[in-house]
Amino acid sequence: TRGRLSAGWSTANAPKVTLRSGENIATLSNRYGVPEKEILAANGLSSRSSARAGQTIVIPTYSAGGSAVRASAQA
Repeated sequence: TRGRLSAGWSTANAPKVTLRSGENIATLSNRYGVPEKEILAANGLSSRSSARAGQTIVIPTYSAGGSAVRASAQA
């Protein structure tokens, strides 16, 4: 079951990433500029420690004024 996202956040057309060894929700939050609580909610996780390497994680997007702003990885 997915958690409730805050207003403006959506999983529609959201990118999915595979959590790698040594990564965690904080890592993804920093990389994609998405609050940890929104990543947790989008994936139905109750805490950071619920995520495991190899798990597919949805990175929610924020819609400001009706146009989705897609998070992009920093190269």
